[in-house]
Amino acid sequence: MSVINSEQEVQDLEQVTPIEPPVKRAPRPAPKKKAPPSRRQSKSAEEIRAEVEAEIAKEAELRQRIEAEVRAKIEAEVRASLPRADASVEGLDETPYVHVPVAEGEEVIHFVDDGLTFGNQVYMRGQELALNPQEHPWINYTRTQQIRQYGKQLFAKGPWPYGGYDLTDENLSPEDKQRLLKLTEVG
Repeated sequence: MSVINSEQEVQDLEQVTPIEPPVKRAPRPAPKKKAPPSRRQSKSAEEIRAEVEAEIAKEAELRQRIEAEVRAKIEAEVRASLPRADASVEGLDETPYVHVPVAEGEEVIHFVDDGLTFGNQVYMRGQELALNPQEHPWINYTRTQQIRQYGKQLFAKGPWPYGGYDLTDENLSPEDKQRLLKLTEVG
């Protein structure tokens, strides 16, 4: 057995490794004092308001300039992307408008917006339809009733009042012109 000297024994509460105290830092310099209010150059409310209004005006002018540039760029892109119509398409100078024939007891309605489906056909703006109001009471709907029923006004009483489609429009493609001609056909 080995014998331990009482000098070598470590007490429970005694520190095993020495601790070095933290290094002291140099004190921070004191913050600079602000000048008393009497020495500061204070601005009046009018001067502050004028400065703020000038900044707002500058920002508004900048916004307008940017908006004008963006609008011009978008318009140029739209103009460049539009197909050019060929006005030399055979016999498509202008379409005279042909009204739908009306039988006895029928009333004519014209469509003011696209999308009403009736009899396996979707009717588009400008087309007309002659129907008997006894068989189809919905043709007597007022504008308000149509908005409640369909979400928008789709038709109005009477023939289409605006004449035919203008096929001389330079922005129409030959396919558009053919489509418009087909829409104006009766039957």
